[in-house]
Amino acid sequence: MAGRDERGSRPASGRRRNLLRAGLALFMVAGLGGGWAVFSGRGREIGPLEEIPGLPGFLRAGGGPVSRRGDFLIGIAPPPGEEGADPAARAAAETAARAEREALLRDPCAALFDPPPPPGIVPIAFFTDYNCPYCRVMTGVLSRLEADPGAGVKIYRHELAILGEASEMAARGAIAARRQGAGEPFHRRLMRSRFLADENYMRRLAEGMGLDAEQLLTDMASPETGAEIARTRALARILAINGTPGLVIGRIVVVGEIAPARLEALIAHERGAPLPQACAGG
Repeated sequence: MAGRDERGSRPASGRRRNLLRAGLALFMVAGLGGGWAVFSGRGREIGPLEEIPGLPGFLRAGGGPVSRRGDFLIGIAPPPGEEGADPAARAAAETAARAEREALLRDPCAALFDPPPPPGIVPIAFFTDYNCPYCRVMTGVLSRLEADPGAGVKIYRHELAILGEASEMAARGAIAARRQGAGEPFHRRLMRSRFLADENYMRRLAEGMGLDAEQLLTDMASPETGAEIARTRALARILAINGTPGLVIGRIVVVGEIAPARLEALIAHERGAPLPQACAGG
């Protein structure tokens, strides 16, 4: 019969096609069943590390998915509310920004990891935005690591509010909650929230956590909180962290979400490593 060989079976080319299809199906099932590293090409691999120009000792590793605003230029766009400022005020603000940048360049570790971690502990700076979906995933991963005494890490959270006014409102709330000793639980509650942060929401959240809501709102609007947000943006620009999540694991900068296994490999790589030369004492 036409289309079959003399043994009554399909031609060899058809059998080969079926085998290829079956093999591809098995490969996809294996990948979806825990073989993420097959698709990413990374897994526990660190990947190539590149030196960061102007920051001797710091290295960059490739990252994964990232959230950013298309018009976001860290340190270039004027801060909200300053677009219409008079020339003298703008000039003073630019002078202050240059001075802060120079201070950060002299010792970025002092801003990244404050206070310094104990010996043998790997510091991880986490640049996060509350409207970044990948940051929610990384928050869970980092919280589990931080809660494990055997992990040997210390997390330093930096509020990089780049995704709009609600992001900045949430960031200010987290900074203000830190002054009442509730920074970490406040951070976790905001990360679980599905509401856009506004003043009323921040008040209710503070009251529900037993915080002084009026003091929180006052601290949110304070110049000190604004200065901390501006400093984080300047630090992110120096490190070329142009989206969230951003991580600085010891000396290694990663922008974007990464798999837990790769994060653990980077931590192991940095354990016991010296401070970057760009930092005081490095």
